[in-house]
Amino acid sequence: KKYVSGMTQIGIRNVSSTAKDGYLDARSRGSCIFSVRHFRRLGLEKILESIPKNKRYYISIDIDAFDPSIAAGTGTPSHGGFYYYEVLELLDAIIKQGEVIGMDLVEVAPDYDLTFSTSTLAAQLLMNAIGRILYYKNNKNWKNKMSLVSIDDNNCLLIHSNDFSNFSLHPQWLRERLSESDFID
Repeated sequence: KKYVSGMTQIGIRNVSSTAKDGYLDARSRGSCIFSVRHFRRLGLEKILESIPKNKRYYISIDIDAFDPSIAAGTGTPSHGGFYYYEVLELLDAIIKQGEVIGMDLVEVAPDYDLTFSTSTLAAQLLMNAIGRILYYKNNKNWKNKMSLVSIDDNNCLLIHSNDFSNFSLHPQWLRERLSESDFID
């Protein structure tokens, strides 16, 4: 698409012979692809150098990029994945350097996770990302559109804005939606 100026994929693991063609095709079309091992070896700052600054970003997170020790509830768990703070710090840095226009999180499979820790991880990651997006927008050029993120007495995440786009996310509601693989707008 004309409006896509580049793609960076971080956390790719286990490129099998059946997936090798897709990997090579993505590279030939200009995708920057980093495995979790590359990410850890190069470090966050080096990875960020490959992502153009001051651009609009769409972020897609596949839960199976996380290590199964913290995200067992996925169809394709593979050891050696990311840990929570690695991804949170990556998201924080990306959100700081551009405008996030959309985000999704996919592949949560609660039936494979009796503790529901994968759903909790997904919900926590999304809530923290939303909070950071709003925080950095408020501290950049959104002086006329102040937003506030708070937690109410029922442990709901409340997002308030003077443009009347207030909404609330209750953890149980969020867990149910993630469990049903619904999208959260």
